[in-house]
Formats: sequence, structure tokens, C-alpha cells
Amino acid sequence: MALTSPVKSIDWDEATKQFKITVSQVGTEALIEYQADYCICNAAMPFLSKMLTDKLQNNSASSGFESRFKDALNAVFVGQFEPTQAPGYTPSENGYISHFLASTSKVGWQADRNLWQGNPITTVHDDDLQAKVMAVPSSEQGVVPIFGGISWTNDEIQQIWYPSTAYQDEKGVLTGAYNFDKVASDWGKLSVTERLAKARNGAAKFNQQFAEGLQDGLAIAWQNMPHIKGGWAYWQAVGDADYATKQFNAIAQGSGVYLGDGTLSDACFFVVGDQISSLPGWQEGAIAAALNAISRIARPDVEIAHLANLPDTRLMVQGI
Repeated sequence: MALTSPVKSIDWDEATKQFKITVSQVGTEALIEYQADYCICNAAMPFLSKMLTDKLQNNSASSGFESRFKDALNAVFVGQFEPTQAPGYTPSENGYISHFLASTSKVGWQADRNLWQGNPITTVHDDDLQAKVMAVPSSEQGVVPIFGGISWTNDEIQQIWYPSTAYQDEKGVLTGAYNFDKVASDWGKLSVTERLAKARNGAAKFNQQFAEGLQDGLAIAWQNMPHIKGGWAYWQAVGDADYATKQFNAIAQGSGVYLGDGTLSDACFFVVGDQISSLPGWQEGAIAAALNAISRIARPDVEIAHLANLPDTRLMVQGI
């Protein structure tokens, strides 16, 4: 496994009938070349527009990848780089333009768990009973402690996720904001300091003491991150339901490569990751996509079952 080595190009070597993959090394100008019989690519698909050489993604019907695969990749590229040109594109009411790689931002906080779990139950002396009893501070009487789960809000933070493990630890890490689409895009244009301030203000709507107790925050906008540029694949940006589903099914099969004699090899290039699964945004989807690729390598004569309809990514990931 080569870490910190972004892929620069994916080419086809006709002499060896293998892929030729060139990677860089972060911090140096050195390039390393690998050759392989199969290429299983989990890079976010829009990056393939720059990685794949013209030899593989040219417009010819008898060279490079299969035509249906190239057409489907181009549809994804449109969904990312020119989404208003996608078939069936409809402007949103708030003016936000969705892209294939969805905008999403998060804020995380570390804080004392008693902010949401409540102070520990302690032994105190009850003057009326003249006995020691187990109790919590009077300020917390009637307050239900939180042990895991999510608080939903109409604030821009949208939600707070509480840790569901290590309840006895002194400190815990919670998600202080998790938002999408236009809000996430707008947040991504702010500095980390500004995003943390907005997240703290959102938390204050639950409880001022809670907000003031949040410590050691960090913020990330996935659309700003190199080599990923989004939280997950939003297939609805590719086009209307039938069109997007057709492109998905084509990419899911992988592609062979047309050889010099005009024959097509068995499928040897595959896109994997949750981006090419019916569970976008979820690890289970990434595992399913990998199993599909393995199945096609083992039985290239059997196609992966075609989806009749793509799931709505917003329902699968955002819960709306």
C-alpha cells in the first residue's frame, strides 16, 4: 500500500495488455509507475476526468473503454462540472446548484460529558430524612440525561450527535453540526473559526451552559478536501431518474479495454466505493461495490444486477 501517493494518470499499455498507473509522492516531485492486469479505482469519479488518458476515454467506439462506460462517466462529469446541463435539471428554490459530489460540513467538539449526561449521582446528607441518600444537584432534578442519540434542530447546525460509548469517561466527543447542500456550501466558504462560532451559537439554543462548555472544536467541509471534494455521490445531479439509473448501471459493470486487434477484453477496470452502490454515503455501500467488482472479475460473463431505480441520496444520507 502506497500512502500519500495521489494518482496522476491511468493509462493502458498495449504491449503488456496492462494498466499503467502513475502516482506522485507528497513532498517530492518523484513519480512512481505501477502496472497491473486489473484497475479497481475508489477515487471519486469526477477525478477520473483528469486521471484517465485520452487512450482510455476517447470518443471512438472501438478503442479505450466500452462506449456505454465512457458515456456514463461523461454523464457523471457533467453532473459535477456542468450540473445545469444534466438532463432534467431543475433549478432549486434557493438558487443552490447540486453537484455529483455533495457538499456537507461537520463540526466536532470535545467536552465534559456532564454537559449532556448530567453530573454524577453522589451521596449527600438529607436533613429531613437525617440519612445519606443518592442524589443529583437540584438544578438537574427532572432533567433527562442524554446517553447517545441525535438532537435535531431547525438551526443551521441541523443536528447534534452524542457519543454512544464510554459513558463513564470524564470527557466525550460529539458532533456539533452536520449540514448539507446550500448551508454546507456556505459554511465551507467560512474560516474554521467562523464555523465554530456558528456551531456554538446553534448549541446555545439548546442550553447556554451547554454551549459555553464545548471545548477543542474542529470543523471540516468535505467539498473543500483535496482528493475527495464532497461527502458522497449525489446521483440525482447526473440527470432525471431514468437517465441517472442507466448511467449508474453501466458504470457498475466495469469495463473492458479494446485491444489493438479490435477485440474487447473482459472487464478489467472497475469503479468502487459507496459512490457506485445503492447505499451512497455508507460504509456498507463501499463493501457492496467491492464485492460487485470481485464478482465481475470472477465471472465476467455475468453482469451485476441492474437497479430499476436509484435511491434518493437525500433520504439515504440526510434523512429528509
